[in-house]
Amino acid sequence: TELVFTGSEDVDQVSAVWTRTLGQPGDQVRLAAGIADRSGEFLPDGALVPVVVDDSELSVEASLTKTLRRASWTLIASQAPSSGGSSVVVTTDTVAGIIYRFTPGPYWSGSISGRYVSRDPVGDSIDSVDALAAGASVEWRPTPNVGYRLGADYSDQSGQFGMEDTTVARGWFGLVWYPRGPRSGSGGGS
Repeated sequence: TELVFTGSEDVDQVSAVWTRTLGQPGDQVRLAAGIADRSGEFLPDGALVPVVVDDSELSVEASLTKTLRRASWTLIASQAPSSGGSSVVVTTDTVAGIIYRFTPGPYWSGSISGRYVSRDPVGDSIDSVDALAAGASVEWRPTPNVGYRLGADYSDQSGQFGMEDTTVARGWFGLVWYPRGPRSGSGGGS
């Protein structure tokens, strides 16, 4: 990753993934664990000495999905290296999230999600950046191959120095194409 002002980083990561179906079809637990080797050099604003990174760290991810008659809940937690984004240096991100998906009828579906992220930058002199995000979308699918999706997202992020303080809201409307028809689910293109 080449950061715009502060430097660059290489991340090599390998993970093992274990998935198990629980109870009814669609109920699933997924665990992933791995190791990431990261190296790079950064010069944050105001620093005289660059931050040099050359270490290995663990990455973990867990998710649990529970299906109901016309809906499903997914809980997600992870910790893994991340590069760039709104931080001036690379970070290790800790994430906790929840997603509720629903299908009230044959032509309608939607989702509501929430997520907390703590971005912990490399180097001891920079504090972490925290963000809360929420989103929702609804889709109407009048034919087996085409749907119309409407959605909105909101994110509020805060950091120590104020440069990372950001609140973003956005909305969108789009056409979704399912090339293989009804069985392709949410894997279609848009």
